[in-house]
Amino acid sequence: MRWMTQEQEKVYRFIVAQIDSEGFPPTIQEIAEATAAKPSLAHRRVVALEKKGYLAREGHRATRNIRIKIRL
Repeated sequence: MRWMTQEQEKVYRFIVAQIDSEGFPPTIQEIAEATAAKPSLAHRRVVALEKKGYLAREGHRATRNIRIKIRL
């Protein structure tokens, strides 16, 4: 497992909080709005977290397809 950047950690913590409070993961658009980033940048951060092993995505065409693999 590789470490995450400060911005990736912000995205990770938002995803975890959203799943814990709402019961389902946020969309890329919601992640972008919450972290003050463009959707393309939010998507890249999610992909980076997936490659590092923190997240997994199921059905890449689905809107809410993020799940937590490693909970910190």
